[in-house]
Amino acid sequence: ESEVVRNISLRQLRGWKLTVGLDHGTADGKQCAMLVASTDYDTPRPRMAWLEESVNEGFTAPEDDARGIKDMLSRRGLTYGDVDEWIGDVPATSDLLEITKSNEEIRRELAKQYGIPLKNMKRIVNPAKSARSMQTGLRTMNTIFSRRSTEGVPDGIVDERCEHFRSACLKFKG
Repeated sequence: ESEVVRNISLRQLRGWKLTVGLDHGTADGKQCAMLVASTDYDTPRPRMAWLEESVNEGFTAPEDDARGIKDMLSRRGLTYGDVDEWIGDVPATSDLLEITKSNEEIRRELAKQYGIPLKNMKRIVNPAKSARSMQTGLRTMNTIFSRRSTEGVPDGIVDERCEHFRSACLKFKG
């Protein structure tokens, strides 16, 4: 069970790495992005804070998804340049909807919407996925959520605004 916190302050997380993670989708409500802060990520005891989410309801095009990401960052008073790392997803396609979503398409749309030359945009890194990557990721999150510092501070906290994320974690049966 995660520690749910109301309005996690970015000041509390000064020096933490800010990452935007993407999950492409072509079906209703499938495109999602998360803003996550992490520290001690290169140790056996990382700490993480899930800060904000962008979940698009219904059919969206890459420009809609980029706008959702931009709005997500804006709600936190952040811009594109404040994000340290971008982690994407494998491309998603739908023959029925005649649409493809990819990291590069989202990156191009973000460049347009922020008015930044594409050559100055950070790469959206392709994740290393395996047959059990979702289970491995959730096991890692469960470990983070179950730990606390000697002062009782949880290693994993989730902002209450991350409703879809919390719901997905609680419903996952994998």
